[in-house]
Amino acid sequence: MAPSVKLVYFPLRGRAELIRLILEAKGISYQDETIPSEKWGDKKASMPFRSLPVLYWVGEEIGQSLTIARSVAKKAGLAGNNDIEQARADAIVDTVANLPTKLFEIKNKDESTKSEAIQAFLNTELSGILDISENLLKNRGGKFFTGSKLSYGDIAMFAVIDLLLNPEIMTGFGFGPVLDELKKLIKDHPLTYGVYKMVKSQPKIAEYVTKRPKYPF
Repeated sequence: MAPSVKLVYFPLRGRAELIRLILEAKGISYQDETIPSEKWGDKKASMPFRSLPVLYWVGEEIGQSLTIARSVAKKAGLAGNNDIEQARADAIVDTVANLPTKLFEIKNKDESTKSEAIQAFLNTELSGILDISENLLKNRGGKFFTGSKLSYGDIAMFAVIDLLLNPEIMTGFGFGPVLDELKKLIKDHPLTYGVYKMVKSQPKIAEYVTKRPKYPF
């Protein structure tokens, strides 16, 4: 019998998308409940950490996005084969977790400083993370962050690159003038880009990506 699973979040990719992708990758049936921002105030006090996402798994209530992702990855067999592989997967998830937050910070900057902030993001933050990713993959066989098989670390990297390569979303963040530069930067890291393509080709992931709602972020 399939477990009873419900994920509650806003109508966005945001901090819930990695969780959705893990569930989808393993074909775990779940209810994806979204709360419009205008109704969040009425529900906030009832949430365990006064924040979203929240996951309900067979009656157990779990809060905090990365905690949820790790828990679901373990249940789905996507957390690594042993403690070392789990640490490798966890590390890459933690490494990319704050990139979307950086995009929001850039979006909210004054127009007079936004171009400078975008270049700093590309040349320092994103470039640095991609360099780290490339070195890790090179030292672990070139295909998976655990070194052995697909994990939620690979899925987390896919989720971030999938966001960064979305022209509509990135234009909304102010990256319209540098979309080509952004795409080139990612493709100049072939092992990391290979992880993106590998995850995207997973049948259940590919199906989900084509049917998911077109959220603004």
